[in-house]
Amino acid sequence: MLERDLQSYLFDHPEVLFPGEPILEKSREFGVHGKRIDLLFRTKGIRYIIELKAVPLTREHIGQVVEYYGMMRDVLKDGDFKMVLVAPSIPDFRQVFLEEIGIRCVVIPNIPSEVSEIRRIQNDASAHQKQERVESEVGKWLPELSSIRYEQFVTSVTRESMAIAHQVLRDSLADLRETFSSYEMLPIKITRADSSDVICDSIPAKLDYPGQFIRGGAWWGYAFGASEEMPKNDVPNISAMVMPWCFDLAINAELRTSQAVMRKSIENDPSRFDELVSQHGGLQFHALLKLEHQPRFYHWIPLVFKGVGTWSAKSFLEAGDMILADYARIRDSWISYIENLRPELSSKQRLHMRRQNRQMNLALRIVRPFPKGDYFWSMPYSDQRSIFVTECRRLKPFIDLLR
Repeated sequence: MLERDLQSYLFDHPEVLFPGEPILEKSREFGVHGKRIDLLFRTKGIRYIIELKAVPLTREHIGQVVEYYGMMRDVLKDGDFKMVLVAPSIPDFRQVFLEEIGIRCVVIPNIPSEVSEIRRIQNDASAHQKQERVESEVGKWLPELSSIRYEQFVTSVTRESMAIAHQVLRDSLADLRETFSSYEMLPIKITRADSSDVICDSIPAKLDYPGQFIRGGAWWGYAFGASEEMPKNDVPNISAMVMPWCFDLAINAELRTSQAVMRKSIENDPSRFDELVSQHGGLQFHALLKLEHQPRFYHWIPLVFKGVGTWSAKSFLEAGDMILADYARIRDSWISYIENLRPELSSKQRLHMRRQNRQMNLALRIVRPFPKGDYFWSMPYSDQRSIFVTECRRLKPFIDLLR
């Protein structure tokens, strides 16, 4: 497919990209400050810049597109505009990244000649419009971000804290993509404020500790792949999560596959791991037991918390081994504790909890905490964003080791 043929087709048939919307203006080869825009459409007061690629979207293209989008945002400050990228093939994880920063992705492998292909593109466009409306609704919940306050953010998830999480993720993506340019980076985020996940609110000293389970807070994260194809969750991610006791930025192995990779990497090179922990100087180690009470929803139970300077590769591995050796007792004791503490759990949830959780499932987290007294919370938002990006960058050597 030639780019000029695709350009001509879309110029003549903009309804393929914008079903049901009136096209008030259209141009091609449109010049803006010496830069050529393939196509420009205006509909309902929004100008759409259309960037065309005649070949499948590669990792190298991502940087070009993001740079181009940033330049257009600087140039077109006087108007409301959006960008649409059209290519014959766009891997899902690249599409998620681009659409998270505001670039709509459209896959057109050939000039459409069948009604079914046109409908497929239009249906995708309608789905994107629906998602944009959802994001717009979340955006209405966003408070004035002169600064993120600890009391405002570190709480069980609210619409406001979810909107803040979305904004920080979006504001950090471009910078972190440069830092992690050797990886495919996939942004992930909270999408609902009523999750059934609950977290024990403190560190139990013993099983009769009267800890309460509360709803989790807002979260977002960055998943990494080391090749053209995203691996199946086998690389620990970087996550930002509001916990009952703190806001945590963590290298996170939450799934069994990534937990196994993390442990194996530390076993293979414990001295390098200890060196990285020492060089950073501000990391804790947390291990949380995950007990599933309904499909894909969990009780999170902190079993191991080790403070800065009190742990090493050896103690990290020993902690997991000790829990594994005593797992049957720990599991049964905690399930009984949860059942007594939470009478509102349904019989189906209780049965599910008893039938599942036969294998140990720990969330292993190497944490840079942001406690209430951290200087981070007294800064303006622009500085908070910069500090957050800097702290994520400081975790890259761990991602390189633990992959």
